[in-house]
Amino acid sequence: MRFYQAATLGLIQGITEFLPVSSTAHLISLPRLWGWQRPGLSFDTSLHLGTLLATGLYLRQDFKRILESLQKPLPQNEVFDLFLSSLPAGLAGLLLEKRIEKYLRSTQTLSWGILIGALFMAWADAQKQAQPLKQPTRLSRFLTGSSQALALFPGISRSGVTLATGLACGLERALAARESFLIGFPIITAAGLFKLKDFVKNPPNAKELGLLATALASASLSGYFCLKLLLRFLEQNSLKPFVLYRLGLTLFLLSQKSSEI
Repeated sequence: MRFYQAATLGLIQGITEFLPVSSTAHLISLPRLWGWQRPGLSFDTSLHLGTLLATGLYLRQDFKRILESLQKPLPQNEVFDLFLSSLPAGLAGLLLEKRIEKYLRSTQTLSWGILIGALFMAWADAQKQAQPLKQPTRLSRFLTGSSQALALFPGISRSGVTLATGLACGLERALAARESFLIGFPIITAAGLFKLKDFVKNPPNAKELGLLATALASASLSGYFCLKLLLRFLEQNSLKPFVLYRLGLTLFLLSQKSSEI
């Protein structure tokens, strides 16, 4: 892999991790389309750590408030909320991730995941509330967090399914998106730390370390600005552009020969 490829993949990760369009679909299909070698697990980990860093930096005030809630009684303890909401998806990941990686990585499977995610987003976006919630509830957080388990299916999109779940629970669009990334932080952190064992087993050489750092920096910078723009966009706009994009992507992928990617 060359450095421009690492930077490009970092850029793709930074944009598609936050936009509800499926980062998995783009990180699998685009390198294949361009004839690039598929990156390894260590590279994937660097990409996710990059967008994790972007989330932590942009939502730092939210995380500060959440940590301060540790001093409050359980009903007001937001750390407990995030932990509880992450459990179902965390358990599902431990039980199913390897099987899904092995059996559900074809172009056709990816396409159906993108389509199903688009339909769910369209349905949730149509559930307009006369007075949308301006604050999350414990139930909305639990349902949003639990919905992350669906994102194990390639193409569904973690940000897409959690954003749609928040909308279905009655949250404002921008709040639903903010909650999506706050709730996703613990499980993405845990997954990233778990995969760091690959660095210990197979330490990268100097060039590989440079590629990983390039990808991480690219994903962090692009992710930070993409997150900022998305939250502003959703204050005044619906999910329709993302739904239409996903439908177009589905048609494009289905037009390709179904094969293992």
